[in-house]
Amino acid sequence: MASRAVDEVCFRDGYYVQIPDPDLSDRDQWGDGCLADQLIGQWWAHALDLGYLLGIRP
Repeated sequence: MASRAVDEVCFRDGYYVQIPDPDLSDRDQWGDGCLADQLIGQWWAHALDLGYLLGIRP
């Protein structure tokens, strides 16, 4: 259920994107975009043979 919600909100054009938090100042966040931190988590999951974290497969 939670992964479906994340997919609906954050998955755009083949990537998971960061959605800016309207309660934080622009100084405290990167804004819209895909950050490498998201990719390293999936890489590490594959290295540990855990598979896809959110069920999205290329």
